[in-house]
Amino acid sequence: MTNPADITDVHKAIETLGSEIEQLKDLFRRRLMDDKSRAAMFESLQDELRMSKDQLSRREFDGLAKEILLVVDRLTTAGGSQYQDLQELALTGADELLEVLWRRGIEQVSADGPLNPRIHEVIATVEVDDPESVGKIHTLNRPGYTAGDRLLRPAQVTVTVANSGSSS
Repeated sequence: MTNPADITDVHKAIETLGSEIEQLKDLFRRRLMDDKSRAAMFESLQDELRMSKDQLSRREFDGLAKEILLVVDRLTTAGGSQYQDLQELALTGADELLEVLWRRGIEQVSADGPLNPRIHEVIATVEVDDPESVGKIHTLNRPGYTAGDRLLRPAQVTVTVANSGSSS
C-alpha cells in the first residue's frame, strides 16, 4: 500500500515542478519579447544610420556641385573678361576644378620617378641610347588621380625603352 505522506510529497513535487515550468515559460516569453524589442531597436538604428549616410553624401555632393557651378559660371560668362584667349580661360578653369577636387582629397598621381604599374598606364614608348634611362617615365600624357588610397584613374605615360638599333 502506498503511504499517504508519499503521495502528498509527490503532489508537492509535481506542484513545484509545475510552478518552476511556469516561471521558465514566463522567463522565456520575457526574453523573447526583449529579443524582439532589441531587434526592432537595432533595425531602427540601422535605418537611421542609412538615412544619415545618405544625407551626408547629399551634403558632400551639394558642396562639390556648388563649387563646380561657380567654375562653370566663370567659364560661360568670360566672353568680355580679362582672358586674352580661350586656352587661358580653359587652363584657369581646369586649375580651379583641380583645386575643388584637391580640397576633397583627390590628388594627382606623380609621374616622377620609376614606372609603377599600379598607378601608371604605359600608352607609348620612346627609344633611348642610355641604358640607365631605360624603363623610366619620359612623358606624362594624361594625369592620373587618387582618392585616398583608391586609384580613380591611372596616369597615362610614355616610357623609355632601349634603342633597338643599339648593341647592349
